[in-house]
Amino acid sequence: MRTNLKTSSKDIGKTLLEIIIENGYTLSAPCGGKGVCGNCKVKATGNLSSLSEKENELLTKDELENNIRISCLTKALGEAEIFLEDSAFDVLTGGELALDTLSPAADLSLSENPVGISIDIGTTTVALSFFSLKDGTLLFEKGIVNPQRAFGADVISRIEYVTNNPDGLSKLQTILVEALNDVIDEFCQIKGFERSNIIDVTIAANSTMELIFAKISPASLGHAPFTLASNLGENIPAVDIGLNINKKAQIYFMPLISGFIGGDTVAVMLYLDFDKRNDCAFVVDIGTNGEMALTKNNEIFACSTAAGPAFEGAKIKFGTGSITGAITDVALNNGISLKTIGNAKPSGICGSGLIALTSELLKNEIIEDTGLLSDESEYSGEEDNETVFYLTEDKKLYITQRDVREIQLAKAAFFAGTDTLIDLSDNIDAAYVAGGFGMALDLEKAADIGLFPRKILSIAQKTGNSAGKGAALCLLSENMRKRAEQIASSTKIVELSGSDAFEDRFIEAMMF
Repeated sequence: MRTNLKTSSKDIGKTLLEIIIENGYTLSAPCGGKGVCGNCKVKATGNLSSLSEKENELLTKDELENNIRISCLTKALGEAEIFLEDSAFDVLTGGELALDTLSPAADLSLSENPVGISIDIGTTTVALSFFSLKDGTLLFEKGIVNPQRAFGADVISRIEYVTNNPDGLSKLQTILVEALNDVIDEFCQIKGFERSNIIDVTIAANSTMELIFAKISPASLGHAPFTLASNLGENIPAVDIGLNINKKAQIYFMPLISGFIGGDTVAVMLYLDFDKRNDCAFVVDIGTNGEMALTKNNEIFACSTAAGPAFEGAKIKFGTGSITGAITDVALNNGISLKTIGNAKPSGICGSGLIALTSELLKNEIIEDTGLLSDESEYSGEEDNETVFYLTEDKKLYITQRDVREIQLAKAAFFAGTDTLIDLSDNIDAAYVAGGFGMALDLEKAADIGLFPRKILSIAQKTGNSAGKGAALCLLSENMRKRAEQIASSTKIVELSGSDAFEDRFIEAMMF
């Protein structure tokens, strides 16, 4: 679906990105509107600022001819029209749960038909699950794009936005609350409930996302020693947050372990019973921050590695999130075979597609062990004085040498973090890959490119949206909240920064 947005006199002097956000629309801007990544492209016509040198650098000849502009670099100087494409994101929600005893922490007397919501707030997407608090039945699920992506693809960009803008925290919090209220209204309309029926909410997210949603500045996470303003693990009245539900409803925020090991990791560990296991188990959530944890001998260890947002589409020339048309798989066999979300025309390449493509290029010796991209393949070429590998016949989509370097940095960080953590144990009995990205991942191909050690491949299992499931457990059981808080307080943080072992592994893992 396409939306045509016309500017007015109040928009003069504003960037197109600012106008889009102020009108309630979202647009991916991984660099936070700094004019660096070139991903916030839109078609726009009318009285606009002249093309800047940076736009000429970031846009192709074809894009320039079709009135494509970089929205954060283009200003409205008068009447103009912006054309927005509504691309659906592929979001993994929680699913059914197995719970022995239903014992919600909420005051069930607040409604005859009490409903609760568990929400997993990811940096890119948000998953909501609505449950009956009478019997634990899953009533409704919905995944949406996190509208905060217009302010940056990763948490660092959003921390910088809050730090550098007096109303930054309010803007980021409000835009997310409004999106959640829209889903709540949709649930009520479809299922025939009133907003007053919703009496409890649980939130699982990384530390930055939880703090922002709780109206607490994450600015302290933008510089050493990266201390938390609050560890949360508490209830906050829904009216204080802004959710349009029962006026006496509470929102429970999963406890945070550290600045970069958040409530989502606690929720994952809770769902996987890390506090009750007798074996040695490892879990990794492959995302921008690469949180991972290990349990052995009744102790839990966790770490976070800043892999960057390459696998979420940022810093990649034609990178994208899991939207319609995103390339998810690639095969090189008598030509190039592409799989896309919705079987649509390729519009970009998402994380799982990048990993599959890299694996295929390595197998076919088009990428060397050093990461050098060959210029001798029949699909090789040159764009802007850089070697590229074309993915489509029209040569409009391709991977660049710079993209390969970004993939090397990201996969090396994941590998080094994983290898450092599992080295704490002589034997790993179980290994889990959590999260929506993990579900879409071909684990064999991930091991091929060195995303994680091959020695855990044979025991690795995908667990889906475990953070959402852990949040749901805390919605349906007060005891689960106590367990979550105990997990958070007892987890030992493994510091990777300054670790010689991590640095050595990282350097070694840069090679394919």
